[in-house]
Amino acid sequence: MHFSHFKRAMALWLCVMTIFSIFPSAVAADYPCTGFTTDDLNMRKRASTSGELIKVIPKGDAVYITGESGLFYIVEYEGRSGYAMKSFITLKET
Repeated sequence: MHFSHFKRAMALWLCVMTIFSIFPSAVAADYPCTGFTTDDLNMRKRASTSGELIKVIPKGDAVYITGESGLFYIVEYEGRSGYAMKSFITLKET
């Protein structure tokens, strides 16, 4: 019975490591980097969907990403800094 738990744990560990090797950008990003919006995107003053709106960034525009905070990237766009949801930004491959 103990051997069965070990095999399951090893299988899970191998799956996780495989995912990390296939999708390294989903695990971590090196900042600064460039991303592109996948839809119109709200840039906000705080890392919150209720934060004050600074600007709406059009779909397909590039943003400069300097860091992250939870579900948000810290971005710069047209000389302004703010927070934008990660789920609406695709990182540029380097």
